[in-house]
Amino acid sequence: MKKAGILIAFALFCLGGWLTYNALFKNNVAVERYALFIHQNTDFQTILDTLKSNNVLKSTSSFSLLSKQKNYPSNIKPGYYILTKGMSNNQIVNLLKAGNQSPVKVVINSAERISTLCGYLSKHLMHDSTQFAQTLLNNDSLSAFGYNKENALCMILPNTYEFYWTIPPKKFLQKMQQVYKSFWNEERKAKLKTQKLSRLDACVLASIARKETVMKDEAEKVAGVYINRLRIGMALQADPTLLFILNDKSLKRVLNEHKTLESPYNTYKYPGLPPGPIDMPQPYVIDAILNYKKHNYLYFCAKEDFSGYHNFARTYDAHMVNARKYQKELNKKQIFR
Repeated sequence: MKKAGILIAFALFCLGGWLTYNALFKNNVAVERYALFIHQNTDFQTILDTLKSNNVLKSTSSFSLLSKQKNYPSNIKPGYYILTKGMSNNQIVNLLKAGNQSPVKVVINSAERISTLCGYLSKHLMHDSTQFAQTLLNNDSLSAFGYNKENALCMILPNTYEFYWTIPPKKFLQKMQQVYKSFWNEERKAKLKTQKLSRLDACVLASIARKETVMKDEAEKVAGVYINRLRIGMALQADPTLLFILNDKSLKRVLNEHKTLESPYNTYKYPGLPPGPIDMPQPYVIDAILNYKKHNYLYFCAKEDFSGYHNFARTYDAHMVNARKYQKELNKKQIFR
C-alpha cells in the first residue's frame, strides 16, 4: 500500500509538472498570426472573449489561469500586439504585461485640412479624431512647434510611417517635427535664403502647385510662374485656392462668380500667399519650388487635350487664347461646373 501511494503521488507530481509545462511553454497559438488591439480601459474578460471568439488560442483556460497567476489582469496595457504560431502562454502573458507593442505602418499621402488628417489617423491609431483635433487644431498646442491651426499641415510630410498604435497626439506632432527638421537640410535652407522664402512660404506654394499640376516634370515650370507673380506683386490667381474654399469635390470648373468669394484663401482677391497650405505639401513639389524654372511666363492654363499638362503664356492676351481653347473643350464635354 505504501508503495502504491508513492507511485500515485509520483504520478500526480508528473502530471502536475506536465500540465505546468504545457501551461507555460507549449505552443498555445492556433493561428499563424493574429493582431490583438487592446484599447484603454479594456478589462481582462474582454481580452479573453476576443481571443476565444476569434479562435486564437488552443486553450483559453490555460492562458487565463497563467495570466491570473502572473497578475496580468491588474497590469493590462493598451496597445497593438502580434501573436504568432509557436508562442506559449508564458510568452504571450510576458508580452502583454510588459506592453511590448508592435509598430503599425501608417501611410500618410494627402490631406487638404488638418481635420481630415485627424479623421484619417483615428482609423489607424488608438486615439479618436476628437482627441487628435484637440492637439492638431489647438493653437496653444501648436505654438510650441512654431505653428498655428492654419499652417500646421506644413509640418506633415507625406510618407509611410511606423508608430506605436497608442501614440498620443502630442507625440505624433513631435515625430512629425523631427521628420520635418530632417527634411530641411542645409542645402534646402540655403536655397530658401537665396530665394528669400521662408519654409512656410515654400510649403504653401508647394501645396498650390501640386493642385495645379500632377505632372512632376512640369512642377518646376509652374513654380516659376508663381514666383514671378510674387516678385512683381501680382495676385497668384490660383484656381485650386477657390476649390479649397468651396470644398466641393463635385466641382470640375471654376467660374467667375467663384473669384469673388470672401476668404483669405481667395488668391484672386488678395495678393500674396494664403494663411496656410491647401493640401499636404509633397516633398518633390517643395523641391520644385526651391529649384523653380526661371522664365518670363506669368500665366498658364490646362491644355485642351486634357493631358494634364499646361499651356504657358507671357501676356494676358496670349493666355486668353489658351483659356478659350480649354473652355471650348469643356463645353464640348458638357462640363459646366
